[in-house]
Amino acid sequence: MKVDLHPRKLLRNRLLALIHTLLAVTCLGLSSPGELCAQSRSLRTAQEYFSEGAYHRAIPFFQRALKKEFNIDAMRGLAESFRHTRDFPEAGRWYGYVVNTQYASAEDHLQYGLVLMRLEQYELARDQFQRFQELMPRDERGARYVEAARLNQRLPRGRVNYEVTALPFNSGEADFSPLPYGEGVLFTSARIKDKVVQRNSDRDGRPFMDLYLVKSGSNAEWGRPRLLKGRFNTKFHEAAAVYDPNHRLFFFTRNNFLSGKLRSSQDGRVKLKVFFAHLNAQGEWTDLQSLPFNSDEYSVGHPSLSSDGKLLFFASDMPGGFGGTDIWYSQYADTGWSAPTNLGPLVNTVGDEFFPTMQPDGNLFFSSDGHGGAGGLDLFMARRRDTGWGDVRRLPAPLNSAGDDIGYTLNPDGETGYFSSDRAGGQGLDDVYAFRVLNPVFSGTVTSRPDGAPLADAVVTVTDAASGEPQRFQTNPDGRFGMILERDRKYEVEVSHEAHLSQRMALGTEGAEAIGRQTRIFILERPRLVIDGTARDQRTGYALAGVKVSLEGQESDHWSAAGGMFRFNLEPGGKLKLTATRTGYLPLEMTVDAEVGAGIHRIPVALEMERDLGKVMLQGQVLDATGQPIAGADLFLIHRAAREELTGKTDTNGTFLFPLVPGDAYQLVARHPGYRTGQEAFSAPKSRSGVFPRNITLALTGSGRASVLKNVYYEYGESLLREASLTELDKLVRLLKLNPDKRIVVSSSTDARGSDRYNLALSQRRADAVARYLKAEGIAEERIEAIGYGETRLVNECRNGATCSEAQHRANRRTEFTLLPARRTEYRAKKRPVSARPARAETTIPVAAADGNYPALDPEQPVCYRVQVGVFREKDKPDLRARLGDLAEDLVVEPIDTTGYRYQIGECYIYARAKEVLQVARTRKDMQDAFIAAYQNGRRVGIPRGMERPEND
Repeated sequence: MKVDLHPRKLLRNRLLALIHTLLAVTCLGLSSPGELCAQSRSLRTAQEYFSEGAYHRAIPFFQRALKKEFNIDAMRGLAESFRHTRDFPEAGRWYGYVVNTQYASAEDHLQYGLVLMRLEQYELARDQFQRFQELMPRDERGARYVEAARLNQRLPRGRVNYEVTALPFNSGEADFSPLPYGEGVLFTSARIKDKVVQRNSDRDGRPFMDLYLVKSGSNAEWGRPRLLKGRFNTKFHEAAAVYDPNHRLFFFTRNNFLSGKLRSSQDGRVKLKVFFAHLNAQGEWTDLQSLPFNSDEYSVGHPSLSSDGKLLFFASDMPGGFGGTDIWYSQYADTGWSAPTNLGPLVNTVGDEFFPTMQPDGNLFFSSDGHGGAGGLDLFMARRRDTGWGDVRRLPAPLNSAGDDIGYTLNPDGETGYFSSDRAGGQGLDDVYAFRVLNPVFSGTVTSRPDGAPLADAVVTVTDAASGEPQRFQTNPDGRFGMILERDRKYEVEVSHEAHLSQRMALGTEGAEAIGRQTRIFILERPRLVIDGTARDQRTGYALAGVKVSLEGQESDHWSAAGGMFRFNLEPGGKLKLTATRTGYLPLEMTVDAEVGAGIHRIPVALEMERDLGKVMLQGQVLDATGQPIAGADLFLIHRAAREELTGKTDTNGTFLFPLVPGDAYQLVARHPGYRTGQEAFSAPKSRSGVFPRNITLALTGSGRASVLKNVYYEYGESLLREASLTELDKLVRLLKLNPDKRIVVSSSTDARGSDRYNLALSQRRADAVARYLKAEGIAEERIEAIGYGETRLVNECRNGATCSEAQHRANRRTEFTLLPARRTEYRAKKRPVSARPARAETTIPVAAADGNYPALDPEQPVCYRVQVGVFREKDKPDLRARLGDLAEDLVVEPIDTTGYRYQIGECYIYARAKEVLQVARTRKDMQDAFIAAYQNGRRVGIPRGMERPEND
């Protein structure tokens, strides 16, 4: 017995039977025995099943439609049906045929690449993603997947080591979404529980899913899975549950079925909804209800709760998202669950995001196919910040694999957990796996003195003593934190909170501490009194960094940071003298009154620093090439001896004023959007006071010398163009279109971290990314030259081994451009050899031989064959079509470069058919040079000499 999810299906089937009968009668009048009618009938039936999501039923009808003729809709439908039923080898074979036709879309290349990722054929996948990127340059998925395919050619493991074990209760069907529950694990399974009455889904022909509970005994022995008690499991799908023990609520996912009624959307689909039940005094789940934002027109599923039970996370394809399925959340209040809020574009992508899991430490884990990974759905982690959810990171192997990896759950110990995967080697479609962290773990609690209350949102910073790389974590509402460390390392730990004094400690993971957990309790003191100060220039009001501030009674001096800020923690009582000094300014003294009343913890102090006009003053203007002043230009005066930097801006007249130390060396840097950065080194006069005049002139960008594109910077190790860069690139496009006699040289660089060879390749990828964008915006390829220089063009002293800030490294990760005169090119047709046939009326461009000059044919990949009749300068040749006759119906004309077009017969022949067409073509006038060309993955490949029939005919 099979359960039909579509109540109107019986009536539809009867109507289809009547239509098919009428078609059969009509076909009797045709000369051939109904081939055309049977073909369209098969394709129509396949597409109906496909639109309903019954992909396993659509497959045989697509195959029947393809038996007698080429049909791109049937080929694509068959490829997508195999993908949905997770038969990835077959899906890859048919996508391979689709992308070799002129009807291939950008989405075809993307889906083929994703299937190849599932098959761990990362190099071929990268080719497809690059083709997608060329067709859709503004779609962020292209660049993400190109990078993912490149990184996963060797599936790198992370710095965290895991032990992964398949659990013994897995079945031959789907088992997923494990969740610790009582003394065991709650999970979803499609295992067959009744051999007499088996219920299958129309979507994939598999049994319906239910919720199961399995108990864990001693020595990690597992019991027998049993259906979860309660009114949860029905004759339809139930899956992905979560419970809140504090509020005694249970949430789970089910088909749109409640109170014995099955509801469907306007298009006849049965969507998913999240239901919840209450736990009564007898320990039974009752009062089953639907969430208020469920709908018959979209799906809501995969619920997860925050540790306090007030935030409910879920996946949904409701309107207002960023892609197919997004992660949303709803907040509980006295009036019930609020309207859903999308987690935003840093988490959600144009792809699909599923299976959110909120952990007690405040980290959100989820699965996605839109962030780029090893293939299929990969596991990611996101952190919550003041500005929203972000800092998305992919979990390492072996948690992630080339398959779908979903349903990550961490146990309270922070070292073990569960997840699900359909990776190779499992028992069923999905299997439940347990994992254990083999690295040392550092955890603890942060509280406040004197009341001992837990401190939420305290920042725990763990810095690797060798590399200086920090990791930052925030405590949860209970003041707890936990993090995974590496073995044989030394760390510096700092725990801070905005209203408390920081604590520091050393931490090591050598010897006995290399495994297991280290736990600490941090008790942070509240400061009795805080002096919050700012230092500014008295005349301009600009913040002053580098001001030395001394406070009476304090052992150490403080220096004002960026924004001119400084802070002192001290005991209240008395009047204290504060002194401030800075090069180029008069010393400043003031008295701070620390006699404060109860409840006062902060004393604001403002230092107005007066410039020392008794010394030499640098005065000048920033001008353009015509001598006009530039207002608002950024100025940086670098004092080389003191290693200090003064900053400022020009006023409306382009003027500036800086104090100088007589005889010292300086460097003045000026920049303004639209101009090249100008800089000048000089020495101040040794024995004079007053004004030292010095102007600086800025030239417009793009005037024959390299110029840094504003905001074209990159994340460490990445070549993706950031959204902020597109505005500047669009300006460059306009400049090139206004100057058609110019060409552009794109020069990209990296910072010095990483090997020279890796950085050279990375810089080339960055240059190529800019070049692809320019070509997509209409700039001819011959006008663009992309060059990667690696780390050979550093703009500062951050070479190998140097200690530099992240901002200094970021300055080296840049792209520059240079405008040059366009190269003059002209086309000359090559003459045929004397031994060839007499010249024809048209000029033929010699083509490469069928063998030898292209990559070798891969017998494991799908192959499309075409008959090539020539390469010509003209896009349309009516005389050639006339000579081809009936063969011209299958003629395909495609550009090969800026000088010619390739003329081929057929989109995707098998080899035997291509030979037949070749024999006919050579009988036509002047077609004796025709030959067979082979294509794989949309690219030309060579046919082995002497091959009569390839392996995959």
